[in-house]
Amino acid sequence: EQWYQRRVRGHRSNNKNYLNAESERAGAERLQNESKRLTDETDEITRHTQEDVNKKLAQRLRELNFWKDEVQSQLQAVDMEIETLLKHKAKLENSLEATEHPQSVTTSCLTYRQGREGIDMVHDDVEINLLKEVEVIDGVRSVLMRTLEQTVEQIRRLRSAKYFLQKDVADKNAAISIDDTCHTITNRDSDIHLYEGVTADNVNSVTPAD
Repeated sequence: EQWYQRRVRGHRSNNKNYLNAESERAGAERLQNESKRLTDETDEITRHTQEDVNKKLAQRLRELNFWKDEVQSQLQAVDMEIETLLKHKAKLENSLEATEHPQSVTTSCLTYRQGREGIDMVHDDVEINLLKEVEVIDGVRSVLMRTLEQTVEQIRRLRSAKYFLQKDVADKNAAISIDDTCHTITNRDSDIHLYEGVTADNVNSVTPAD
C-alpha cells in the first residue's frame, strides 16, 4: 500500500511537472510569436519611415542645391558690381585730382592780384572771371567728393553682402554634404553607430535583464 501511495504521489508530481513544462513551453511559444509579430511590425514601420525620410532628404537636397545656385548667381552679380564701382571710383579719384592744378592756379592768381596797389586795385572783369572759375571748380570738386564718398560706401556695403553670401554658400555646401551622406546611408552599411542622446529611451522597451 505504501508503495502504491508513493507511486500515486510520484505520478501526480510527474503530471504536475509535465503540465508546468507544457505551460512554460506554450508561454515561450506565445512569446516567440509575439516577438516575431513585433519584429515584423517594427521592420515594416522602419522601412516606411526610412522611405519617407529618404524622400524628404532628396527633396531637401534639391532645394538646397537650387538656393545655392541662386546665391552663387547673386554672388557673381555682386562681384561684377564691385568691380564696376572700383573702376568708377578710380575715375572719380582721377577727375578729382585733375581739378587740383586748375584750382591752385586760379587761387594763386587771385592771391597775386591782391598785391596790386593804388588805382590798379580794382574789382575788374579778370577778377570776376577768376572768382567764377574758383566757384565752378569748388562746385565740381564738391560733387566729385560727395559722389566718391557714396561710391566708397556702396563698395563697403557690397563687400559686406558678399561676405554673407559666401558664408551662406559655405553653409549650404556643408548642409548638402551632410544630407547627401544621410541620403546614401543604408541598413547594410557596417560603419553606422548609435550616438548617445540621439534617441530617447522607450519606457515600454525590454532589456536583456528583463
